[in-house]
Formats: sequence, structure tokens, C-alpha cells
Amino acid sequence: MNPDAPDVLTPLYWLAGTWKSKDFGQGTYPTIKDFQYKDELVISCTGQPLLDFSSRTFHAVSNKMMHRETGFIKIKDKLGRIEFTKSPHVTKIQRKLRLLDTGELEQTVFMATENTPLTQHLQVTYTKQ
Repeated sequence: MNPDAPDVLTPLYWLAGTWKSKDFGQGTYPTIKDFQYKDELVISCTGQPLLDFSSRTFHAVSNKMMHRETGFIKIKDKLGRIEFTKSPHVTKIQRKLRLLDTGELEQTVFMATENTPLTQHLQVTYTKQ
């Protein structure tokens, strides 16, 4: 963790680092077929009162990149998106990050779109590299 990190981030220091999916993550949503994936998270501090977040998701079989997401972990942040995304637009994302007794990180992602209420979308467990 950055030694210049604000004190407000102290409880989140354990998140900093590179995390890779332990097994395949599970993806589901009412409008698509269920799928499996691999994921890599990189979480770091830039000295501001937020954490830099980057996720790269790969196809479970072909290992081709499926999705990339970057942003910030910030308390009660608002969702922003680039304007050329296609409809239905994502209207809300909720991430639950939990440190397991084994030292692994569990992430569950919930998503709402213009057409679908907040619904569980992703579930994955990571090990720290």
C-alpha cells in the first residue's frame, strides 16, 4: 500500500494487490446464458481517499479477454459510463467484497439495467498473488 495513503483507507489496506480467480467464476443474468470465467483484479492506492480498481475477465476455455473494467472503490460513489455503450444501459452496480477465513477474497456483483432490477450477476473467489 502507498505510504502516503489517507488514514480513511486503513481498514481497506488488505485489499491492495493483485488477486486472481481461484477457480472459475460463475456468471448469470436473466437476459443471457450462464457462463464461467477467469478474472484478475488489481487494487492499489494512488494517495487519494479511494482505491484504484482494475478487472480483466477471460473466457474459461479459450482464455480470450471478455471484459475489462477500471474505476475506483469509493464509499457511496455514483456509477458513470461512457456515452457510446449500447442499450440497455447499466443503471446500478453493487459489489460485495469479503475476506474469507482462508485469506481468499470473495466478490459478488449485482447489476441493474434499464430493463432488469438489481440481480446477482457474478460470483468469484480470488487468491492474492
